[in-house]
Amino acid sequence: MESAQSVKKKPRFQWTEKETWALIKLWEDHLDALRGQKHNGGVYQAIAESLTDAGIPRTRAQVHSKIDNLTQTFRKIERELTTGSSPPTWPYYGELKRFIVCLPINDPSLMEESCCDTSSDTVEKLIYEMESGVSSEATETDSTPVPGTPAEQAPPPAPTTQSTPSPATSTAAGAARKRRRPLSAAREFQEAMLAEQKMLREQLERAQQTEVELRSKHLQLQEKLVNALVSFINKT
Repeated sequence: MESAQSVKKKPRFQWTEKETWALIKLWEDHLDALRGQKHNGGVYQAIAESLTDAGIPRTRAQVHSKIDNLTQTFRKIERELTTGSSPPTWPYYGELKRFIVCLPINDPSLMEESCCDTSSDTVEKLIYEMESGVSSEATETDSTPVPGTPAEQAPPPAPTTQSTPSPATSTAAGAARKRRRPLSAAREFQEAMLAEQKMLREQLERAQQTEVELRSKHLQLQEKLVNALVSFINKT
């Protein structure tokens, strides 16, 4: 009893904003290694050593815990985001979304890793979900039968057999619907980039047209000046 009371829970290590930004940069630099290995202890150790070299001494466990914390916060914000809602105020959201959303879709190596390692960290789970476009909560929802829906209403009984919808078909259809969200977000981003490029191109064309007009006026003025000088010389 005394030993149980004497054991105190260690306080959570506090990270400053500057230290967190340094960790996020190293996280992105080691993203391929985190995705390509089943056991990532060596990757977290490498990140911890890089932080120590930069004057931020951290252990592998502290790095792992902080990345998990950032991942869980990011996932919570993603779940709570709705159409028309204001942008998140969390300072790290935009940077994490930038390099996580850019991951290739349906990477076979990552899917294999997720199947082989049942105790994978939340970091690897997040990467898999962002690449496949399916969250664990959404998958469970899609695979759970909903009473009263047309898909669950069985056809009239046949004389000998009775057919029911395949669970695999329902799950695949739900996964396909969920995959449309990241694809549409990427398409919106591409359209925004194309619109911005078009606007810049139009501005450049207008600037070039203005430059041509100014050069033309300049040449006309020079021509008038030359004519005036010639007339003056002829008179003298």
